[in-house]
Amino acid sequence: MDPAAGCTPARGTARFRQSVRDHLATGGRPNARIERRAGQRALEFATSKRQVRKVESPRLRQLMLETIAAAREREHEFLALCDDSPPREPGLWTVKDHLAHVAAWRINVAQLLDAGRTGTEAPRTDEDVKASNARVYAANKDKTAGLVKSNARAAYDRLEATIAACSDEDLLKPHPRPRSSGVALWADGPGSA
Repeated sequence: MDPAAGCTPARGTARFRQSVRDHLATGGRPNARIERRAGQRALEFATSKRQVRKVESPRLRQLMLETIAAAREREHEFLALCDDSPPREPGLWTVKDHLAHVAAWRINVAQLLDAGRTGTEAPRTDEDVKASNARVYAANKDKTAGLVKSNARAAYDRLEATIAACSDEDLLKPHPRPRSSGVALWADGPGSA
């Protein structure tokens, strides 16, 4: 399969797959559940209908920043695995491809949060997820692992700064994209369903 056409993510080791799942869960993706024990309040992310079921915290921004910091710490595993080696099988994504993809997602979310906070137009998204993934892959496939790692760190910096600039009220504003009507701004991201 041509990576640019189908963009099939690589099947790595069990540890890598678990790291991807953990990363996505702690990175604030919808349908993930983050619980803070020892008296901290829980957040339940969007249901399959993308509606926020419960937000029990007046400290949403702080919890998001803590979540991003934890995800960033966890991503060191990905950075250590990221190199310029080709995929094990043609058509599969490498760790470098995954890092580039997630960095692009973070930049898009930062742009979306800025748009919601400032009332400006939200960044455009492609309804065709496969086509969007193919574009991200094509834009990054020839970049070096060093550049992809640098871009991934910069994307985290931007997302963190954007969240820090938001108030809890900003994060609870309605999502600016018509397809996400009824969803709080913080609870949605590209590719969520």
